Amino acid sequence: MVYIDSEGKFFAEIYQDFGRRYEYMAHIYSRYKYREHGQSIFSSNQPTNVSAEYSIGNPHQDKFKITFINGILNDKVGAGASAKLVSDIAGGREVIYIHNASFGELDLVECCLNLCGIQTPPSIQLANTWTRILQDPEMRILHPAHSQGMLHTKLALRQMDSEMKKRITVIGIAPAGILNEDECGSAIHYVSETDFVPWFDQYWSSNENFAPIITLTPKPGAGCVDHCFASPTYTEPLETEINKFITANGCSR
Repeated sequence: MVYIDSEGKFFAEIYQDFGRRYEYMAHIYSRYKYREHGQSIFSSNQPTNVSAEYSIGNPHQDKFKITFINGILNDKVGAGASAKLVSDIAGGREVIYIHNASFGELDLVECCLNLCGIQTPPSIQLANTWTRILQDPEMRILHPAHSQGMLHTKLALRQMDSEMKKRITVIGIAPAGILNEDECGSAIHYVSETDFVPWFDQYWSSNENFAPIITLTPKPGAGCVDHCFASPTYTEPLETEINKFITANGCSR
């Protein structure tokens, strides 16, 4: 008997399995990289740096939740600082955030995997978080995401059923991943004129049905490559989109 895998399902499953195990393999790489300096990020041979869910801010009774996921080269403190910025804009409301764990230069490898459609632990965790929240049929989600976090957002949306996706609103800040108009309830992307990161997914993808992409002029104090989530360039758009969502959902600040 000869089996011909014309659709490439066998290799697709291998790639996805590799993605699911990515962080464990990144730990192994890091262990050997730093061994010569007497350093190790293992404790009893178990990973200590993993992508996981956290929260910041005050729980609220609104019929929506705010989620967030960070980009590359962010430790847990940095991810929490970005989530707090979102919480402060939202009047101190709770933000449930996924710390997209960093492994230094390997973050760029993970980005390439994500651009190829391979899910890694942060996107799987994000989809699990959304699924839990949206079990309540009246609940909606507002989801700002930064840089590689938008690649994870894109892959997480592919794991959601069509009804749940319609209740997710996405705000992409300096996005490494660009969403199509039909991938969630609504999406918008904010891109600085001096940030090259969003170019990759736009030119990698053959799609032309992107959700709106708003190009911004860098504000004073922005970096030469205006990619930081806390850049003053993105403050006003974030405030506008968050306030608009809160108003549209009938909630007062």
